[in-house]
Amino acid sequence: MNKTGHLEKLVKERCLAGNLQLEEAVSLFHRLLSPDTHHPPSIVAINHLLKSIARTKHPNRYSTVFSLFNRLRRSRDIGVSPTIRTFGLVLDCCCRVHRVDLGFCVLGQSLRAGCGASTIMFGALIRGLCMGKQMRDAAKVLAKMPLLGCAPHLIIYNTLMDGCCRNGNTRMGLELFRLMSKEGSCFKPNVVTYGTLIHGFCREGKIAVAMKMFEEMVAKGVMPNVNCCTILIDGLCKNGDVIAAQKVFEQMPSFGVVADLYTYNSLIDGLCKSGDVIAAQ
Repeated sequence: MNKTGHLEKLVKERCLAGNLQLEEAVSLFHRLLSPDTHHPPSIVAINHLLKSIARTKHPNRYSTVFSLFNRLRRSRDIGVSPTIRTFGLVLDCCCRVHRVDLGFCVLGQSLRAGCGASTIMFGALIRGLCMGKQMRDAAKVLAKMPLLGCAPHLIIYNTLMDGCCRNGNTRMGLELFRLMSKEGSCFKPNVVTYGTLIHGFCREGKIAVAMKMFEEMVAKGVMPNVNCCTILIDGLCKNGDVIAAQKVFEQMPSFGVVADLYTYNSLIDGLCKSGDVIAAQ
């Protein structure tokens, strides 16, 4: 085994160990790209390092990945080129530091390099745009996915819907929901989809709509989870409808759901504010 092979083996072992620190990872990266190795490193080893760096808790982990990626791009003479996985890792890091603009640049580089695009890349861009409250742009990215051979999946729809609801655009979220619910659609709303909308309506004080959405979910055989029930109970209590909140609470065992601390806190708070301290006890 040559020097590069031994180094790649070390990289794999350190990455799998799960305790690789940023400084050590950066050192290994530079050693892989050093001319002293005499053999071009595998892009797989480089991707392992970039992924491990992104998973550390270091505050500069994402910017470090982007910096090392630029170093890789400047070192084309060593005979190693980024793959679609490399571009995807870097794009995700850009979006996580609210630099979606750089994320689009990385996507462009991937396309020009002939690596194409991936659903994971578009998911990261949509999530980043939602974090930046750029909902219309996020919807445009979703619409362009099929043009580049990437089919959106349920997680991406849920991400966009969550962004709409969190940014006060529940109406747009509901439009997405209706699109997903159309007969013949490849996607069927799941408990996350319904929970996102219910949370959005509760946040906007539209409790009756939230309750209707909850009932529709159950009627269609999508069983609510504890998070979904707690959100609705909290919304009902804050709206002063403690009786309806208690009914939802009593239904939970029939859904196979066990109330948690947040559920009890929401209901107890609602009972106390309504003056029913005895029931709260």
